Amino acid sequence: MNRRFLLLVLAIILFSGDILLDFSFNFTEPILLPNEAAKMNITINLGANESGENVLLVDVIYDANKGWNYVNYSAFLNNTPIAFVVSENDLEVSGKLKHRIAFSNFSVPSPNITQPDTLSLEVNLSTPDVSYSVYPFDVVVMWAFPNNSIIKSKSMNITVSKPELYVSDIKVSKRNPIEGENITVYANISNSGGRAGNVKIVFKVDGAVKGNITKIFGAGTTSEVNFAWKAVKGSHTLEIFVDPDDNIREVNETNNKAGLAVSVAAAFGSAFTGGVSAAGGTAYTPEAVLLANSIDLALAGDLVEYLRELGIRLHVVSAANFSAYSKKRYVIILGGHKAYEGVGEIVASLTTPEERERILAGRVKLEKPSAFAPEQRVFILAGKDRYETANAWRENYVDIAEMIRYGR
Repeated sequence: MNRRFLLLVLAIILFSGDILLDFSFNFTEPILLPNEAAKMNITINLGANESGENVLLVDVIYDANKGWNYVNYSAFLNNTPIAFVVSENDLEVSGKLKHRIAFSNFSVPSPNITQPDTLSLEVNLSTPDVSYSVYPFDVVVMWAFPNNSIIKSKSMNITVSKPELYVSDIKVSKRNPIEGENITVYANISNSGGRAGNVKIVFKVDGAVKGNITKIFGAGTTSEVNFAWKAVKGSHTLEIFVDPDDNIREVNETNNKAGLAVSVAAAFGSAFTGGVSAAGGTAYTPEAVLLANSIDLALAGDLVEYLRELGIRLHVVSAANFSAYSKKRYVIILGGHKAYEGVGEIVASLTTPEERERILAGRVKLEKPSAFAPEQRVFILAGKDRYETANAWRENYVDIAEMIRYGR
């Protein structure tokens, strides 16, 4: 008797009677719609060294009296249709009333399950008519031979929900557009509920419809949409509306829109041509000084970009070198009398005690004509902290930029 034969005999002894069973289950959608058909897919992989008659039992268990109903099933063993005996009953599990759907191969004749095998069981149910709810499901699989058996169970929660559509984000291709520029408005539309078909999405500018599209949203998905808009001078409100006519039954009907405010500056050539001021008729190059410490300057990147995009020659300076630029016609100062790096001392010399109290209370825009030179315009944009200072320039930068560009 050679060594290979001995190993084979030993393997037969050691592994004789082993039963292998593994399975997975899920629903065809991650979130199910209320009062609709739902499919649960159970895939069972079987293997054994046993032979002879055997019993396969599959239990689907969920909370009783919650609106779920069993409809029918289909089953395939290695792609060949098979039949199960199906029964239903209620039972108490850990103090909770559960409903059990049992699928068993006690049929006559038996399906004669052999191995290795793959069994696919599709269970068709109807979902409860609810707005939103989460339900626990358990599947228990038992495979038994006369002298051996194996049992395994798995659990999952499934959500039943109406669609829940909302605008999760809205932005524009350019934050500081100029009149006449072609702007793209982007919006992320999310659906945290069940699938929704033929959803209308509308784009409005100052309440007027400028575009609309229709999309389908799967359960628990997010999709980006975009609309084109030619920027018009002035302050505008851009809005995205989802399902504006309330054609889709949703969990929440009050969160279907989002908007943002956009300020559009006049085109450079709309008021003067060839660098000649329309107001004065003399050659004019827009120029300004921006005085700020490193803290406030770090939050003012958009302000610097905007002024330079408008063709304004901008000098960004600190308190240390401000004196060399202090007599320029237009000066913008970021920060109040408490600002670091010397800016606070300059602001303190220009403001009254009452104005300094206003700065500490929130945020302000102060104008100090001829502060360092005749016919000069100095703007102090300040707040009680760096964030309020940033809010101060965000509220006023468009108007100030217009003054600088047109030499007002």
